[in-house]
Amino acid sequence: LVAICLGMFLTGIVQMRCQTVPTPLQNAQRSFRQRIRQLKQSPEPCARGPKRSISVGQLLALRNHFRNLIRNHRGMHYVCANLVKPLTFACRLSYAEWAGPSDVQWFVSHCWDMPFESFCCSIEAFAMSKAFAEKWEELAVWICTFANNQWDLPAEMGTNCDDSSFFRALNSKNCRGTAMILDYSALPLTRSWCLFEVLQTMLLGSS
Repeated sequence: LVAICLGMFLTGIVQMRCQTVPTPLQNAQRSFRQRIRQLKQSPEPCARGPKRSISVGQLLALRNHFRNLIRNHRGMHYVCANLVKPLTFACRLSYAEWAGPSDVQWFVSHCWDMPFESFCCSIEAFAMSKAFAEKWEELAVWICTFANNQWDLPAEMGTNCDDSSFFRALNSKNCRGTAMILDYSALPLTRSWCLFEVLQTMLLGSS
């Protein structure tokens, strides 16, 4: 009986400690929130679509801050669940609105299964090749993970495809084109939304 009571007591202590000691991920989230708060006063709500782009510099700042946790193999599913949603929990807005939105210059088509590290390296290389008058870090890219409000995805889909945030961003007069980020398996070409984006890009190009 004494052994059982002692075991229960020690288990309780361990559970309390686990509840009070923040994890490395929680510490990183907290410091990143503070960093963003120093850069801007509050989130900037804006209409869904082209206005919810982020700069390449903002994308890389997120990657660099959480790089040790994302590592080389974790993809956009991890980023959305462990970074985007926790960081936007209080405001219930898109990441772009929380971190500071920009008007779209390039639409990014991609697959969430691609490692985030490879994705960011591809975006960085693309920005360096496409920036002209502006600095490449300031190039504004529309990426669904960060542009869409992950707390209200049905609203982002709209009433039909032509009313979706994807379509609105692609058809913006400020959108210069589409950058499809491919992996070795060309997975974006197996995703219906990516094919929709390719189709819309081709239609816009022909018109």
